[in-house]
Amino acid sequence: MEKTSESPVWTKADRQYLLDNLIRSKQDLIDEAKDRTEAQWNFKESHKDWSINQIVEHFGLYELIFDNNIAVALQIGALPKHPHFAPDVSHHKQVGPPFWPPS
Repeated sequence: MEKTSESPVWTKADRQYLLDNLIRSKQDLIDEAKDRTEAQWNFKESHKDWSINQIVEHFGLYELIFDNNIAVALQIGALPKHPHFAPDVSHHKQVGPPFWPPS
């Protein structure tokens, strides 16, 4: 989709795509983490790696940051109509690998 000065910043389809994938990825994370033992939850392969616990905590903290950013964005309104601010919807597909079971 070519962006023009008349293109909406976020279409209804863009918003639905984002919401659907946020819901899916949250459920994928819950499904993968729910049956882990405490040892698995806190396991780190090395001191440089993060445990599942640390990763999920990181997601939770960033969720709070994103919630705040969304609240601010809703208060200030739409960004200027500029191609840089418009979402790239040319690749609407699942991004990222699926969760892999532990080996």
